[in-house]
Amino acid sequence: MEQNFLSIRKYLGASAVLAVMALLAGCGGGGTQGTSGGSAASQVRSSSLSTKAYLKKANALCKRTKTRSQIGYVHYAQTHKVPSSGSGLTAKAADFVDTVFTPIYQGQINKLRALGAPKGDEAAVASIIAAMERGLAQSRANPLQFIRSAPFFGEASRLSVAYGMTECSA
Repeated sequence: MEQNFLSIRKYLGASAVLAVMALLAGCGGGGTQGTSGGSAASQVRSSSLSTKAYLKKANALCKRTKTRSQIGYVHYAQTHKVPSSGSGLTAKAADFVDTVFTPIYQGQINKLRALGAPKGDEAAVASIIAAMERGLAQSRANPLQFIRSAPFFGEASRLSVAYGMTECSA
């Protein structure tokens, strides 16, 4: 495992906020579209979950996502020869983000959206999901910066922690 790729292990280990989309997740901030496509559907439906029940489910989901991401990184690092610099490193970073990180993290976003939000908290949960989508879009657009620990998920982490989704913070 090359030195430049070690920073991604650190980042992914600290990130709880990590499905199945080949296209870039959109950066929307309140669209009304479904769970697919480039214009992110940040609107979240109400659910019958209490805030406590929602936080328990959301934190468990984010914790599972973190574990899957860590395993995905280790597997990728073990099966791909990663150069320490140059265009090869750039290509491997892009491949990692596209084939490992994006599917896992998009899955988390989709599952969080499917949970719905406690009544009255729809806007807060939608803001968290929108910030996650923006972080994913930035990671896809700048994979080399992402693996070198660019803070693309800072807003999502801040909002998640403020709401109580502590396992969903970077």
